[in-house]
Amino acid sequence: MAIAAPPDQRPGRRLALLLANGAYTHKAPLSRTVGTAAELERKLMLMGFHVVCASDQTLSGMRAATLQWLQLVDAAADAMDMAGASVDSDPLLLMFVYCGHGSADRLFPVDASKRPTPAETFSFF
Repeated sequence: MAIAAPPDQRPGRRLALLLANGAYTHKAPLSRTVGTAAELERKLMLMGFHVVCASDQTLSGMRAATLQWLQLVDAAADAMDMAGASVDSDPLLLMFVYCGHGSADRLFPVDASKRPTPAETFSFF
């Protein structure tokens, strides 16, 4: 899991969470997810995003990456409140991307069973 931040962007205005799973142990592996997420991470950084990117994660890894990103979001929102951000200031821009197997709003970790129960899957919402 990595956090990447562009050097010339003030922290906290643009935040992205990328989860990419491809090395599944009980499902068909996906060959392009991690590479796609890495390329997207590079492009988002060029656009000034701070990126939390986690690849080939178990359920606990997906949750940890999301928690890390949510802590950044919370800190950014608090900083904007403390600075008295006006309507004209740069807004907080958030992005979430998932590359991998999933079903019905459920995201599958790399060690998910062939027919995972809701408890074995990740839901962002």
